[in-house]
Amino acid sequence: HVQGQRMRQYLRFFHGADCALFDICENLDYPSVDESSAALSARISEWMLRNGGASNVPLGSPLLGDGESAPTYKGQKAVDSGRCAIVYGSDTYRAFEQKWSGSSKERRRWILDQVRAMSRSVKLVFVEVKVTDVTLMRNNVAIKRHAMGLPTCEEDFRRTEASIKEFAKLYVTLQQDGSEEDMSYVIFINYGQKVVTNRMHGFLRMRIAQFLSTIHTETHTIYLTRHGQSQYNQLGKIGGNSGVTEYGLDYARRLATFARETICREDGSNANKARLWTS
Repeated sequence: HVQGQRMRQYLRFFHGADCALFDICENLDYPSVDESSAALSARISEWMLRNGGASNVPLGSPLLGDGESAPTYKGQKAVDSGRCAIVYGSDTYRAFEQKWSGSSKERRRWILDQVRAMSRSVKLVFVEVKVTDVTLMRNNVAIKRHAMGLPTCEEDFRRTEASIKEFAKLYVTLQQDGSEEDMSYVIFINYGQKVVTNRMHGFLRMRIAQFLSTIHTETHTIYLTRHGQSQYNQLGKIGGNSGVTEYGLDYARRLATFARETICREDGSNANKARLWTS
């Protein structure tokens, strides 16, 4: 769910795509799997094929809820990167038997048929996430519980590991034996240690693969700063490429000291990996 929200924000903000989230678990009130799956298909189809498609997403627009329009900004450009429906299950076990879960070859083939029936212009991408590294699994659990303000104990790790093993007994992974080679998919293993892609052609599909390859479970500290006072700053001018004032030089020296002693050696002894980005 969290990754779906992040992907929606990424595609909206950077690529102007019109995105919506569809939770399989919100469609479980029907008497049968067939009825709930058909209802979700109708919702997705209606959203994908409704009139329009250009999304006015100005630089700096906030993350909007589904169906909300971006506020109007002077000089904004109309960007048309298409529509993207992100289908996920907020509860993996409750969603497992649903056809839209894609938890078996049969269900994935059914989804492909549904999408093809919507329109030839609608494309489908399956995203499969695998975590086989125990250390990564433990980091993921710890980060999620920390985000909720909860402590983490060994029992949490054991419970999660047992849950993953039980799910693996039921789930049929995307096949690389040629039986599903007509599908577009990304298999994301251990948060980018290995990424397998198939038929990922097209602008948005390539952007999705790029986004997934950057996901990780480690915490990163980011420092934002601007340059010290320039000669043009002192004169009230904007732009240009002037030198810096004495205050600017002093700032540069202080920043260098801070980077050396704090950013690169946060614990005072071991050097941390650091990357510098400048405009």
